[in-house]
Amino acid sequence: MRIWRALAGVVLAAVIAFGAGAGTDTVALLHTNDVHDHIRPNYDGVGGLAYVAGYVRKVRAERPDTLLVDAGDLMNKGNLMATRSDSVATFEAMGQVRYDLVAPGNHDFSRGIEHLQLCAQSGPVPIHCVNVLDEAGRAPFPVSKLVDVDGVKVGVVGVTTAGCAEGVFDRDATIRALAQEAERLDIEAHLIVAVCHFGSKECAAMSPLAPAVDVFVAGHQHEALQEPKVVEETGAFIVGAGDFARYVGRLDLTIDLDTEAIVCADGWLALMSHAQVPYDEGMAEWIEIREQAICPEATTVLARAREALDAGVAARLAAEGMRAMAGAEIGLIRVRRMLAGLPEGDIDINAAFMTLRDADMPVVVTNLSGAEIGDFIGSVDSVWHRIEWAGFRAKIDYTAPKGRRVGENDLDPKRYYLVAMSQEDWVGAVMPRLTYCPDRAVAVFAFTPADALVACLTNFGDEALSADAVAAAVP
Repeated sequence: MRIWRALAGVVLAAVIAFGAGAGTDTVALLHTNDVHDHIRPNYDGVGGLAYVAGYVRKVRAERPDTLLVDAGDLMNKGNLMATRSDSVATFEAMGQVRYDLVAPGNHDFSRGIEHLQLCAQSGPVPIHCVNVLDEAGRAPFPVSKLVDVDGVKVGVVGVTTAGCAEGVFDRDATIRALAQEAERLDIEAHLIVAVCHFGSKECAAMSPLAPAVDVFVAGHQHEALQEPKVVEETGAFIVGAGDFARYVGRLDLTIDLDTEAIVCADGWLALMSHAQVPYDEGMAEWIEIREQAICPEATTVLARAREALDAGVAARLAAEGMRAMAGAEIGLIRVRRMLAGLPEGDIDINAAFMTLRDADMPVVVTNLSGAEIGDFIGSVDSVWHRIEWAGFRAKIDYTAPKGRRVGENDLDPKRYYLVAMSQEDWVGAVMPRLTYCPDRAVAVFAFTPADALVACLTNFGDEALSADAVAAAVP
């Protein structure tokens, strides 16, 4: 199909009167991306696959011309039961929503292609990808499909991030593969949709090189595009639905079947508000049963918060937990390793687990001097990259030049302290800053930062948590 180029720059909801006659038909394109193991309802009252399922069911009942796709990254960063099942539970839940096509994201390759194939079969989830080969040089997934959407033939191609894993094509080869497959499908299709684990800028750059593609469904960058972007050179539409199952994107299209022109396009994001979107009771029951089988402790309440606690406060609690569990003097953690804060009200084990990007990463302990600790916490580029700690007091001014950000503190620069941190922080941030020291010992523990956060929250007992209470309790 070719989009009528005059659409570029026109208000998307405007109907082009010429040609919008008896030869037109419609497609309701629903899309998600970067779900990242968010199966359960999210704690802030927005999102979760049970609400996505409820919304999709409602739209399908109203619109038999519905097409549902996902632009990848189903795995990692989410619920405890998803992680404990190596994301198999996520694919089982996605299978219940009945997607027409899912493109894999870079996180979906984290356990290898064979595990991704296993997950896809467990749903089943129809993974398609045009730019990946297995070790034998074969395509491990179908590359595309031609879908009859209530009379409209839609060619859909799956594409993942170039070079994101072994066997995935580089950028140039990826664009060639997409362009060739889109041209092949275009012989029969009225509409071509590329479901891409790329950000919108990359989709826009690819569009002139794959001109047969009419709609790009973007992912990877977690962009919540409240309305579609239009590529000026080609007229192609680009849509993206944020992350963590907080939105379902919708693009309503009217197509002239004779000219294969889009004569009307209206796109928006539907917020998966728990107060407004129907809850899929069948999936809700399945979640409860599956969670009890995989991790019955997930719903155990650890503490109660008087207010929502941001990622920095959660990080400080994790630092204190690591320090205490490891028998160390100091705990350190980069706030960028946190995915979220803690919710207001009851905090269960699942909520604690979901705060951490590396929830299953082991904790390590090593010796660092006061000078090295001060250098580390004062080296960051912005408040977002800041370090939280437990076990000493210090004042930090992130507006000051590097080397002068650490103000009044009780660290002895010449003394060595026993310091606990995640293995990711040790390998990725602390160790590269150190001069070689042959006597510097490193111990790896069996527990994780998430385990440490759970233990720390438990220690607060019945006390209602607040940011001030944490600041007072954790030096």
